Order: sequence, then C-alpha cells, then structure tokens
Amino acid sequence: MDFAHARGITVEAELGIMASAMEDTHEDVDTEKRVLTNADIRKFFTEPDQAAEFAERTGCDALAVCFGTMHGIYAEPPVLDIDRVKAIRKAVKPDCRIVMHGSSGVDFEQVKTAISAGCSKINYYSYMAKSATQFAAKKIEESNGTIAYHELQEAAYGHMKAYAKDVLLAFRNGK
Repeated sequence: MDFAHARGITVEAELGIMASAMEDTHEDVDTEKRVLTNADIRKFFTEPDQAAEFAERTGCDALAVCFGTMHGIYAEPPVLDIDRVKAIRKAVKPDCRIVMHGSSGVDFEQVKTAISAGCSKINYYSYMAKSATQFAAKKIEESNGTIAYHELQEAAYGHMKAYAKDVLLAFRNGK
C-alpha cells in the first residue's frame, strides 16, 4: 500500500469472494463455475464489520464488496441487499470508496439505488461485451461474411461507445 500511495496510485481491494457464473470473463476467479442463484450468492455477502476492519488495516482506497452481484451473466435477475451497502458505507472510513463489481445485468434502478446507498465505483462489463459480440456476429451475417475487419471493428467500437454512454447516463443518478 505504501509503495502505491507514495507514487499517487490508488489501491482497490476485494474482500471475500465475488461469485462467478458459467459465462464469465474472469476465468480463474471461481473454480466451481456453475449457474448461481440469488440464494447461492448470499453465502458470499460481505459483512460490514469485516469490511470496516479490513479497510482500516489495509488502508485501501476502494473496497469491492458483495451484496448480491457477481461476475458474468446472471442465471436470474439479481436482487441487491441495499441495507447491507448502507451498513458497509456507514462502517467503512469515509475516504474509502465502496465498489460494486458485477453490475452489468443488474436492473438500472437497482444500480442507482446502490449508488445512492454508498457505492461510488461501478464495474460494468460482461453484458456490454456480450452485446458487442452479438452485434459483430450480426454484422458479419448481414454482409455474408464479406465485411472487412477494420469496418467490423469500427462498427463494433461505435456500438460499444453508444452502449457505454447509455450506461453512464443511467448511473448518473440525475446529476
């Protein structure tokens, strides 16, 4: 931590295990890849007192916590434990950001509620990546496989840029 901070680098830590699904880009995170339900994910939830102690002892600048999200594609719509986020935010020192991993696939209203409850860093990727892959496949099909790589890449980039803009606007919480 001292090494990073001395160089102006912030440090993000993750407490406990962030569950992963079968369709996950974090291949080595969870050795038991399977379809996880909301009930399965609950066993990974971060305890507020442990989060506070961990953040204090390590001096991390941001702490990723589990409260109903996971890496990858959800088997069922996730249900976030917003009261847990509030308790973690209250327990952890004010200058430590609370991080939400696995927010893609979560209903935007739930993400906004998590932001209002104290999450100030939101990680969103899996569903955007899947959308870009589907977009590219459709472009290839529409061109009967004759689209040039640079044209495909440019179109996919535009698709991801528009998707990212929609996500960022949704997560602004009206600001």
